[in-house]
Amino acid sequence: TTPVAATQVTTGSATQLATGSATQVTTGPATVSITLITGDVVAYTPVENGVPAISIEQAPRPDGAQITFATLPGRDGGWLVLPSDAATPVASGVLDEKLFDVVTLAREGRTDRIPLLVTYGGEPAAATLSQAAGALTAAENVRPLPSIDPAALASATAGRLRLDPVYDVDGMRENLTEVRTLPVVSVGQGREEDFAGVDVAGKLVLAGVPLGGGEAPYRSAAGQMDQAARLASDRGAAGLVGYLDVDGGRARVPSDFSGRSLGLGLSAEQGRALRAAVDKGPVSMCLEPDGGTDPVYRLRYDDRGRIPTKAHRVDPEDLVRIDAQYHADQPNTAGREYGWSTTGEEPGKITYGQPLTMPLARTEYFGPVDDKVTWGREITNQSLRMHSTDRFTRSDRRQGEDWFKAPLAPGAAELPERYPEGLPCVLCRDGDRFVPLDRWSDSDPRHYTDLSTAEVKSAPRLFAGDQEVPVQGRAPRSFTVPDGSADYRLESVDTTKRTLSPEVTTSSRFASAPPSSGTPDGHTCSYGSSCAVQPAILLTYDLPLDLLNRAPAGRPYTFEIGAGPHSSIRKAPDVRRVKVEYSVDDGATWRTALTVKRGKDRYQSLLAHPPLNATSGFVSLRVTASDQAGGAVTQTIKRAYALK
Repeated sequence: TTPVAATQVTTGSATQLATGSATQVTTGPATVSITLITGDVVAYTPVENGVPAISIEQAPRPDGAQITFATLPGRDGGWLVLPSDAATPVASGVLDEKLFDVVTLAREGRTDRIPLLVTYGGEPAAATLSQAAGALTAAENVRPLPSIDPAALASATAGRLRLDPVYDVDGMRENLTEVRTLPVVSVGQGREEDFAGVDVAGKLVLAGVPLGGGEAPYRSAAGQMDQAARLASDRGAAGLVGYLDVDGGRARVPSDFSGRSLGLGLSAEQGRALRAAVDKGPVSMCLEPDGGTDPVYRLRYDDRGRIPTKAHRVDPEDLVRIDAQYHADQPNTAGREYGWSTTGEEPGKITYGQPLTMPLARTEYFGPVDDKVTWGREITNQSLRMHSTDRFTRSDRRQGEDWFKAPLAPGAAELPERYPEGLPCVLCRDGDRFVPLDRWSDSDPRHYTDLSTAEVKSAPRLFAGDQEVPVQGRAPRSFTVPDGSADYRLESVDTTKRTLSPEVTTSSRFASAPPSSGTPDGHTCSYGSSCAVQPAILLTYDLPLDLLNRAPAGRPYTFEIGAGPHSSIRKAPDVRRVKVEYSVDDGATWRTALTVKRGKDRYQSLLAHPPLNATSGFVSLRVTASDQAGGAVTQTIKRAYALK
C-alpha cells in the first residue's frame, strides 16, 4: 500500500488526529496489529519492564526503496517504531512522534487504519476539534506524503558483510557527505575500561552491549550504548557501531548527543558477525551516502508556426549534462530554485520553480542544445539569491557546477563567452560615477547576487587621491568622482547573518582612469553611455570542500586562489606577491600558509589544520596581493569555511 494521507486544509494551525473505528486484530494472546501512517504493519506484543516483541511488514514505497526501522523508547512510557524515511519529519516536528508510538496507538485503539490528518482554521478548542473530526466521512482526497524523505545511507559493507544499520538521518547526512572507508576496531562491551589501550582515533568503534540488570534491562543497555558513543567521540573516533549483544537483539541507534560522529546500530546477528570478522584480522567498513535524488530534466522543444503532431523523442546526445552540487552551511537548509528558458520571442518564455532543500547533489540535463535558447537560473539559499544565465552549445556536453560553495565574498562576475545577459558593471567607472563591488559571488564566477542585496549589509568608502567621496544610492551604490585619472582606495565591510562569511573586510588600491568608449562584454552601464571595469586586483577562491562547506581537521590542506584583474581588462600590471594567512580562532591569532604560483593569476596555498578540538570549528582567511604598479588588495573573510 502506498503511504497516503487525506488532507483538508484551510488556515490556522490547530490539528486533530481522526480515525475511523479501529479494529484490533490479535495474532496471539496479547499481540496487536498496528498500521502506521507510512502503511507499514507492526505486530506488537507488550513485554513487562522490557523491549516489546515487534515484527514489521514494510509497505512498498513509490520508488521501491528499502526501509530500515528503529525501535526505541518514546515519551510517557511509549515505544517508537520509526521507519528511516520518517525520521527527519519526526525530528523536525513535521510529523508527531505519537504517530509511530505503538504503545499509544494500541492503547487508544488506533491500530488497523491509516490516520487522517486534518488541519482546521483558527485556534478551536479541543472539544470542537473532536466534534469536527467525528463528523468526517471517508477520505476522498488522497495524495502521497511529501514529507517522507529518502534514506541517507545507500550501503554499508565490511568485507563480504553487507550490513543494514539503523541511524539518525540528519546526523548521517551531516557526517557522511562522500564515500568513506573507515577501519573498525572492537572495544568489547563499550565500557570505559574497554577503551584502555585501544587507538580509536578516526576509526569506527564496535561495541556489543549486553543487557543490564534490574527492572529495565533494555533501557539500561541503551544508556550504556549511548555512553560508549560518547566515550568514542571524546577519543576522536569517527563513530560508534553498536549492537545489543543478546539473542534476537534488534538494532537501535546509538547517540553521543553531540552530532560530531557517526552512530550506527546493528542487529545482534549482524553485530556478532562483524565482531567475528574483526577478531580474525583488519576490517574496514565502506559507507556510501545516498544522493536521494533522480536526474532532473529541463527540456524545451520549439515548433514555430505549427502545432506538433506527435511528442518529441528525447535524444541524450542533444542534452547538456550538469553535475550540480548545492552547498549549504547547515544541514536541511531551506531554499528554492527558479528557472526559465526563452528564445527572445513572446509568448514563449517557459518557467519552473520549486522548493529546494540543501545540501544536495544531483545530475541535471538541459536541452536540446540550441544557441538561440537562453537558460536562466536563480537559486535561493538562506534568503540569499544567486543568478546565472547561459546559452549551451555542443561543446558544453558535460560540466560541473557548485552553487554556494564557500567562501562567499564580494565579486565581479566573470562572464563566459556568449553570455546573453546585460549585467550591470561593478568595480566600474560609469559616466561620472564609480560603482563599487556591489554584489557577492560564490566560488563559481558565473554566479552573482542582486545589486545591493538586502541579505548583505555593505559599508563602502572611496578615496580619490586624498579626498573621500561620499557614497550614494542603492542598486547599485555609487560615488560621484572627479574627472580624469587618480589613485583610488576602496574600503568596505560587508556583513551577513550567515554561518560562514558573516563579515568580509576588503581594502583595495589601484590607478583609476575614466572610460573611453563602449562597455565590457556582457555588461551594461548604469549611469553613462560608456563604462569600464577598473584594474583592481580581484580575489577568487577554489577550495575542496564537502557539501556542508567543510574541510577535514587535523590534516594538511591545499587550495587555490585567483589574484588578478577582471578578464575584461586587456592590459594590467602583473601581480607580483600573494600572501595567505589563516586563523582557527576567529581572528585572535594568524598563521602564514605556504603559497606558490601555479600559472597566470593562479596560486596554490598549503596550510595545516589543527585537530578539531583545538579550533573554533572554522577557518578564517586573510589574503594580501600586490602588483608591480603599486596596486594592492587585502581581504579578510571571517569563518571562510568550516572544519569537520
